[in-house]
Amino acid sequence: MRYLVLVFVFLSVGLARADDEELPWTLGLDWSSDGRYIAVATSHGVHIRHSGDLSLHSVLGDKCILTAVWSNHGLNLAYSKGGDHRIILHNLESGDDSYLNFPSLYNPSGSIEASTPAQSIVWSPSDEFISAGRRQQIAVWTVESQEIRSDIRFWNLYPVDLAQVDWRPHGRQILSFSGNGLAIWDYYSGLLIDFIWNREGVSWPARWSPDGSMIAAGRGPVSVWKVNTSVPDDSWAEIGGERIQTLDLESARLFGLTWHPDSTKLAFIVNHYFENGLDFSRSGAVIWDLSADAVTVLPDVFNLRRSPVFKGIEWSPDGSRLAAMSSDGRVVIWETENYEVIAEYGGYRSLLDT
Repeated sequence: MRYLVLVFVFLSVGLARADDEELPWTLGLDWSSDGRYIAVATSHGVHIRHSGDLSLHSVLGDKCILTAVWSNHGLNLAYSKGGDHRIILHNLESGDDSYLNFPSLYNPSGSIEASTPAQSIVWSPSDEFISAGRRQQIAVWTVESQEIRSDIRFWNLYPVDLAQVDWRPHGRQILSFSGNGLAIWDYYSGLLIDFIWNREGVSWPARWSPDGSMIAAGRGPVSVWKVNTSVPDDSWAEIGGERIQTLDLESARLFGLTWHPDSTKLAFIVNHYFENGLDFSRSGAVIWDLSADAVTVLPDVFNLRRSPVFKGIEWSPDGSRLAAMSSDGRVVIWETENYEVIAEYGGYRSLLDT
């Protein structure tokens, strides 16, 4: 028990402590649209790695990267870093950078939180727009002009500082989520369409299914809702839907959440707990086959983050591989026919070494 207390005391110190360490730690990962690269957000920049063997291609910056997300087409990467309110856009082929600036965020006390960075970033299906969330603000930009399209504030809707976002595939709806429920917004008008589902439990992480017909959410248990498909996905009318499945892994907490590209499976990382602490022997990457309601566990992966990790595990664009980060300093890739490890890199900082 004392050991676990020391681990979590270390985590509570924050990201500044990591800057003093020789090895960076990981905060998220994402596949490029062509499946050739994986961007790993770390405490020392974005590490772009070849997905075949996880060898290093390049490093962007040297600061703490909170999130890094590839575009849906081409090799454009959007990322945010600690202490910077901008979204950095990097083109891997040309090496060019551009920037998106958050509108000033006034908190309820009236002070400006200009340097608050984005906690999550998502590209629109066509890559024409980018949406990002920080604390209790969501912004949408037109990428080409770098102009603000919508600026959404919700001090009274969510009582916690959490602004994670996901964009509906083929649609115009943005999903945001917190410990107080799921909300769906229209990106064009910034209007709230629905404040629905899971208001009785923790709703992060949450993701739209690739076909846009379902939403999965929850930190444990995780639930799946079927969206009312009679409402067109380009509409800004109220959507609605119903819960269709729930998976409750006893005494487990979920981190990260990713849909298989065919919308039939979910994958996430779970930590299992017992009375006096964390049970590493039962923690792992979980694949939930929705059609068969069957669970496969890939052992030896866990996540000790206290804050929500939105993209700690991700399927490749073609669904043939699954990548995850682990708090023992590794990035692991499995092939998804037999779930055998095909690539592994163990050069990041382990949170167990504190």
